[in-house]
Amino acid sequence: MESYAIRLLDLTKSGLSHLKKVNHRFQLVRWLILAGLTLTLMISFYCTALVKLTPVGQLGDSLRSVTTIFDQNSNKIGEISYNRGDYTKIDKISPYLKDAVISTEDKDFYNHSGFSLTSMARASLSLVTKGMVTQGGSTVTQQLAKNSFLTQDQTFWRKIKEFFYAVQLEKDYSKDQILEMYLNTAYFGNGVYGAQDASLKYFGKNASDLTVAEAATIAGMLKGPNYYNPMDSKENAVSRRNLVLELMQKNNVISKDQLQTFKNQAMIVTDRYQVYQSAFSDYNQAVLQELKTQNNWDYNDIATRNLSIYTYLDYNVQSNMKKTYKNDSLFPDNASDNQKVEGAGLAMDPKTGAVLGVVGSRGKSDFNRAIQMQRQPGSTMKPLAVYTPALQNGYQIDSKLQDSLQAYGSDKYTPKNVDNQYEGEVPLYQALAQSKNAPAVWLLNQIGLNQGIQSVKNFGISLSNADQNLALALGGLQTGVSLLDMAKAYCAFANEGQLPNQVHTVKKVVGNDDKVLVDNTNLNTHQIMTPEISKQMTSLLLNVFDNGTGKFAKPYGYRMAGKTGTTEVKLSDGTTRANDQWIIGYTPDIVLVSWIGFDNPDDTHYLGGTSETQISYLFKQVAQSVLPYTNKTTFSEKNAQQLVSERNVQGNSTSWVDDLTKSVQNVFDGVGQTIGQWYNGIRDKVSP
Repeated sequence: MESYAIRLLDLTKSGLSHLKKVNHRFQLVRWLILAGLTLTLMISFYCTALVKLTPVGQLGDSLRSVTTIFDQNSNKIGEISYNRGDYTKIDKISPYLKDAVISTEDKDFYNHSGFSLTSMARASLSLVTKGMVTQGGSTVTQQLAKNSFLTQDQTFWRKIKEFFYAVQLEKDYSKDQILEMYLNTAYFGNGVYGAQDASLKYFGKNASDLTVAEAATIAGMLKGPNYYNPMDSKENAVSRRNLVLELMQKNNVISKDQLQTFKNQAMIVTDRYQVYQSAFSDYNQAVLQELKTQNNWDYNDIATRNLSIYTYLDYNVQSNMKKTYKNDSLFPDNASDNQKVEGAGLAMDPKTGAVLGVVGSRGKSDFNRAIQMQRQPGSTMKPLAVYTPALQNGYQIDSKLQDSLQAYGSDKYTPKNVDNQYEGEVPLYQALAQSKNAPAVWLLNQIGLNQGIQSVKNFGISLSNADQNLALALGGLQTGVSLLDMAKAYCAFANEGQLPNQVHTVKKVVGNDDKVLVDNTNLNTHQIMTPEISKQMTSLLLNVFDNGTGKFAKPYGYRMAGKTGTTEVKLSDGTTRANDQWIIGYTPDIVLVSWIGFDNPDDTHYLGGTSETQISYLFKQVAQSVLPYTNKTTFSEKNAQQLVSERNVQGNSTSWVDDLTKSVQNVFDGVGQTIGQWYNGIRDKVSP
C-alpha cells in the first residue's frame, strides 16, 4: 500500500513537471487568460449592444400605456395594455407589501446597483456543479428585467443578459420606480399579474389596504405562485407567510411580539377579482388579427403606442350576437365526454365589406373561429360554384336538371342526395332549395368545371389544384374557407352583383399625436355579376328560406335569402355523420353567417341530423335579435317558386320567345364579363 502511494506521488510530480514544461514552452496559462478576457469582452459588447437596442427607458411608459378601441359611433369598447394586470402607482400599494417583498426577495435593494455578486457566484457554482442554473437569488431589478425583456429559462446565458438589463434599469429609473414596475408585472398565480389584482384575488381588497399578514402572504407567492397561493394550498401559503414574517422581523420591519401575533392570525381568502369578458372581446381579437396581418403590428406594437382604434363594430349587432351564442339551449347536446359543440358567427355590411359583428366561440377562447378557422363550406358553396355560372351561361330558374345517381370521370365520382331519393328530373329552383347534390354536380359538369372554378375565384375565394374537381359543387375543399370568406362572397348577391374589394374590422387608427396611421374609411366594391343575375340568384336564395332547407331558420317578420350547408365525417364503422353545419343568410342591409361543429370530429364528436334540425334555431335567433337594428330594407324580388307559379298561372312561363331572349341575354352577360376580366388582366400586366 505504501509503495502504491509512493508511485502515485511520483506520477503526480512527473505530471506537474510536464505541465510546467508545456506552459513554459507554449505560455498556456497566458493564452487561456487571454482567451477568457477576449470571450468576456465579446459577451460584454454583445449584451451592451442588445440592451442599447432595447427601449429600456420606455418600459415605464409602456407598462402604463393603454390603446383604446372604439365602435363605429366612437363609443369605447375595449382597451389593450402592455401590462397584464391593473397598473397601480407605488403610493397606492401598502407599505407592508413593499417591506415584505424587499425583506424576502432583496434585502439590499436600496443599496446595490441592480445586481448581487454573491447571487451571481451562486449561479456560476450551480452551473459548474449541476450543469444548469438552479439557484435563484436575483435582485428585484434583475427579476424585473427577466419579466420584461427575457424568458423564464434557467440558463447561465439568460443570467448574463439579465445582469446587463438590470444595470441599465438602475441607470434609467429610481429605486421606487423599479419596485413599482416589479410589483405591477410579477405573477401571483391563478392567471393574476400585479399586486392590485393579487390583493383582489386572494383578499378581496385593494393593494393599499393589505394588512401585514396579508402582505406577507402575497410576497411569499413570488417564490412559487402556483405552490404558495392560498387558493390552491392554504397550508403551503401559511407556512410561506410565516417565513416571510420572520424575515421581516429579522430586518427590523416588525417586532418579535408582532411576529407572533401575525403568525397566529387566521388566513381568510376572499376572491373579488373579476375577469372582464365583454361582448366585444371576439371582435377585438379580430381587430388585432387584422392589424397583424395587414400592417405587421404585433400585440406589443399596438399596446405600447397609446393608439385610438376606430372600428366598424355595430354595438347592437355585436352584443346581441354574443348574447345569443351564450344561450346553451340553442345548441345540440354535448358529446359523450361532455365536450361542447362549438359555434361561431359573423355579420357584414354587404355594401362595403365592413365587419359589423364577430363571435369566435360560445365562451372565452384564444382561438377565434370566425376569422382563424377554415372548414369545408358544404352546400353553401353551390350558389358560388354552380348556380351563378349556370345562370350566366343561359340556364333559367326553372330549367330542368337531371336528378339521378351517376358516376363521373375515371375515378367514378358518384354524388348522392342526402335522402338517397332521386326524381329523374327536377327544376333548378327546387334543386337549390332542397339542396340536392346530384343535380348540382350534373349542372357543374354541364356548364364545365372551369366555369365553376372561375366563378368561385370571382367571389374572392382561393382554390388549390386539389379543389379543382366536380366535388367543388358540394364544397369539397381540401383546406376550407373562413366565415369571413363566405360572408364577403354572399355580399355580391345582396349588393346587385358587387363584391367588396376588401373586408375590414378596422376603420382607422389614430396615433398619440393625432396622426392617422391606418385609414380604411373608403371601402370600394367591384362588379362580378350583372344586377340581373344577382336578382335571379336572390330569388333562388329567397326560396331556400321560404320553401327549402332554410325554412326553419327564417326569422319572424323578415324576408331572408341564403343557403344552408352540412359536411360529413366518416366514422370508424364506415358510417357518416354531420361534421360542420352552416347557414348564410342576407337582406339588402346585412349578411349573417353561422357555423357549429366540433373542432376535432371523430367517432364520439359529431353532429346529429342536418342543418334543418341543428343550426337553424340558432341562426333564427341571431337574425331576429339583429335585424331590428338594421335599416330594414325589403327585397324587391319574389322567391323563385312564386315567380314560376305566377308565370304558369298566366300561361307565360313557357313562352319560347321569352325564354330564348333571356337565355341569349344571360349568355351575352357571361361572355361580356369574361371579356372584361380578360381585359383587366391584360391591363394590369401592362400598367407601369
